Amino acid sequence: MTNERISAVAAVVSAILASIALVVSGVALHQSSRQIDIAEEALRSAERNATFNAYVDKVTATCEAMDFSGGANRMAYRFDPTLGIIGFYVDVVVIPKEKNVELFRRSDDRFREIDATLVRVRTWLTPEEFEFIEQASFDLKNTFAREVHKYSYVSVPAEAYLKASALCYGRRDALINWFNTSASVAETRLPDWRDVKLSARLPGR
Repeated sequence: MTNERISAVAAVVSAILASIALVVSGVALHQSSRQIDIAEEALRSAERNATFNAYVDKVTATCEAMDFSGGANRMAYRFDPTLGIIGFYVDVVVIPKEKNVELFRRSDDRFREIDATLVRVRTWLTPEEFEFIEQASFDLKNTFAREVHKYSYVSVPAEAYLKASALCYGRRDALINWFNTSASVAETRLPDWRDVKLSARLPGR
C-alpha cells in the first residue's frame, strides 16, 4: 500500500472516529439536558406541593379556631363527596358571650393568614385554579360571618360554630383531593353549609 493510500485510509478512519465522538457527545449532551429538565421539574413539583401544603396548614388552623370549645365538645366528622359532611358532637361546654370578641378575632386572624398564603399559592396554579381556591376561601369566610357572627351578642350555640368548623374541614379535604387527583375545576364541587349534617349526642355516649 502506498503512502498516499495509507494517508487516505487514515484520514477516512479519523473522520469516522470524529463523527462517532460527535454522536456520542451529542447523546451525552441530550441525556444531560434531559436529566436537568427532570431535576428542574421535580424541584418545581416539590415547591408546588410545599406551597399548597402550607396553605392547607393555614386552613386547618382556621378550622380549629372555629371550634370555640377548643375541642371540648368532641366534634367528629366524615367527608364524602356524595353524602356531604356527616358527623356528631357532644355538647358539654357552653361558651360565655364575654369570650365572643376574643374568639371571633382569633378566627378572623386565621382567615387573614389564609389570604396571605394564597399570594404564594398563585405562583403555581393556572388562573382558573387560583380563582377556584380563592373563591373557596372567600365563601367559607362569608359563611362563617353569616352563620356564626350573628350570635355576636349572645352565647354562640355549639351547633353553629361546630357546623362551621366541620364545613371548613370538609372543604379542606375536598381541596386536598382535588389537588392530589389533578381533577379539573369544572368537575369539582366543594361542600357548602347545606351539606353539613351534625347530630348532637349526650355526654357519656
